[in-house]
Amino acid sequence: MKFKHSLLKMVSLSCLLVLGSNYAVANEMNSADLCKAQTPVSGELGLSADGGYDPNPPSDLNKKTGNTKSYLGISYIPETFDFGSTKLKDDVQKQTITTTMNEKTYNVGVKDKRRQNTQHWSLNVKHNISINNGYQGISLTVPINGDVKRNINDGTSSFQENELTDQLKKYGQNEVEKAEDNTIDVTTQEKTIMHTANGQFVNGVYDLELGNVTLNIPDASKVPAQTISGTVQWNLANTPMKQNYLTEEIRNLFKDGNCKELKKNITSEQVKLAKQSIEKIQNKDQQDYNRTYFSEYVEGHFIEWFGKGFYDISFGKMCYFKDSTNSSAEILFHKIEQQGPHPFFKNQDYMRVTVKRDDIIVLDEHIQGNDNRAIYTKSAVVQPGDIIEIYHAEGKGRRLKTYPESYKSNGKNNKGNELTLKYMVDSNLDLKTIKE
Repeated sequence: MKFKHSLLKMVSLSCLLVLGSNYAVANEMNSADLCKAQTPVSGELGLSADGGYDPNPPSDLNKKTGNTKSYLGISYIPETFDFGSTKLKDDVQKQTITTTMNEKTYNVGVKDKRRQNTQHWSLNVKHNISINNGYQGISLTVPINGDVKRNINDGTSSFQENELTDQLKKYGQNEVEKAEDNTIDVTTQEKTIMHTANGQFVNGVYDLELGNVTLNIPDASKVPAQTISGTVQWNLANTPMKQNYLTEEIRNLFKDGNCKELKKNITSEQVKLAKQSIEKIQNKDQQDYNRTYFSEYVEGHFIEWFGKGFYDISFGKMCYFKDSTNSSAEILFHKIEQQGPHPFFKNQDYMRVTVKRDDIIVLDEHIQGNDNRAIYTKSAVVQPGDIIEIYHAEGKGRRLKTYPESYKSNGKNNKGNELTLKYMVDSNLDLKTIKE
C-alpha cells in the first residue's frame, strides 16, 4: 500500500514536471516576434524634368528669355520700355516721361526650381542709356508696389490671372522678397530689385510686377533733339556659399540676398551684435571670412549719431549709409520722439544737422528744446566735398553718442556742454573729421 502511494506521488510529480516543461516551451513560442517583419523601401525623388515649367508672363508687354532647361535663371523680362515721341522742355527743370502700358503690366520673373534653402540669389538691374552730347544723369524710376508672387502657368497655355499665387512659405515666411524701397531708381550702377530671403526653401518662378516706368531727365535744357537708345540690363547673381558662411547676425544687416547693401533701418546695437558674433565662430577660416566681410561691407558704410535729451530720453538720430560700390552715399535724419527733448532749451536749438555743398544748403534740420512736431525722417544724398555739421547743446557728455565712437573725437568745444562735430565727404565718400 505504501509502495502504491509512493508510486502515485512519483507519477504525479513527473506529470507536473512534464506539464511545466510544455508550458515553458509554449510561452517561449508565444513571446517570439514572429508577427513582425520588414521590407526595405528605396527610391529617389529627383527635380522636375528639364528644369520644370517655364511659364508664360502675365502680359504681352513681357518676353520669355528661353530659360527652358535650366533650374535657375531669369524667366521673363519687359520686352521694351517705349517712351514714344516727346517734346523737350525749354526750362532747367527735371522732365519726366512715362511709358504707355494700356492697362497691362510689366513683369520680371526669376526661375529657381532647385528646391533648396541654402542657395541665395539677387536680381539686379541697371541701364546704359546716355545722351549723345555726353550729358549724364538720366535715370529710370521703376515702381515696385506689389508683392512677389509665384507664376504657376505651365508655359503652354495662355496665362490666366489666377496663376499668380502666394509664395510657398514652407517655413512660415516668404522665400523671395522685393527691394526695401517701393521705387527703384535705375542708374548705371546695379541695384537689387528682388532677392531670396535667408534660409527659406525656394521652388518656383517668382514674379514681380512693375508699375509705370518713367524716364527722368535732370535738366532738359541741356539735351539736344535726338533718338534715345540703350538697354536695361538684368543680372541674376547667385551666391551659394557666402551667406551660409556669414553669421546670422551679419546676414540680417543686409536688405538683399547678395548681402551687399545694408538695410536703411539697422541700428548701431545690431551692428555691434553682428561684430560680436564673429568672435563666437569656432572655425578659423570662417571667422576670418566673416571678419573680412564685415570690414569690407559694414565698417565705413554705416555711421550713427544718437541724440538724447532730458532724462536721457532718445529723441533723434542721424545715420550715414554708403553703398557697397562706394558710388553713392546718403544721410537719414530721424526725429524719433514727438515730445520736445529738453524744456530748459525752449525756442533754442538743442540739436542741429546741416549739409553744405559750396554755397548750397543740402540739408538743414533743427530740433529745439520744446519741439513737439510729429516723428519724421529727412534724407539727403551727399557728394564728395560736402561738409556735414552736427551740433548738440549737451553733446560733450553722454547725450550725444556716435558709432563708431571715433567719430566723436576732435569736435569743437563750445561754451558749457555744447559740442559741434564737423566732417568732409572725401572722394571715396568716406567721412573725414575736420579738426577745429
